Amino acid sequence: MSVTVEIRGRRRLIAKLRRMGNAKQVAAVIQAWGRTAKADISKYPPATSANKPRAHGAWYQRGYGTKYRRLDGTVSGRRTSESLKHKWTVKSRARGMTSIIGNNASYAPYVHGKRQAPFHARRGWVRADAYMRKNAPKIRKSVLQSIHRALRG
Repeated sequence: MSVTVEIRGRRRLIAKLRRMGNAKQVAAVIQAWGRTAKADISKYPPATSANKPRAHGAWYQRGYGTKYRRLDGTVSGRRTSESLKHKWTVKSRARGMTSIIGNNASYAPYVHGKRQAPFHARRGWVRADAYMRKNAPKIRKSVLQSIHRALRG
């Protein structure tokens, strides 16, 4: 999911802003929104009982993976965590006029994407597309305001 602010004559507008020396102002707003979206989406919801060690059985330890406590009390597990929170990135394109956020953890689509597992939704994991849909009006307004300010000099 992306938020696009389409502007007729975009190339002429960007060229004019660059001639005026004000393109960086607009790019800064676009990049700030990318960083904000990344920070908001990457927040972990509170841990649940699924993350707490058990007297026996399995649980998921954040930053490690699935752990098991056997009946004899020994604990074993498999380190499967890809540290989802730390896999978020923000990239800049078109001299800052585009901000792209993403996550390259193999399971990110099942936690933050359109294929989100229902139990992740119930536990409060944010879907990236829902976040962008909710914030699109604010982002568009902010970017357009920055363009108007930059054009006024």
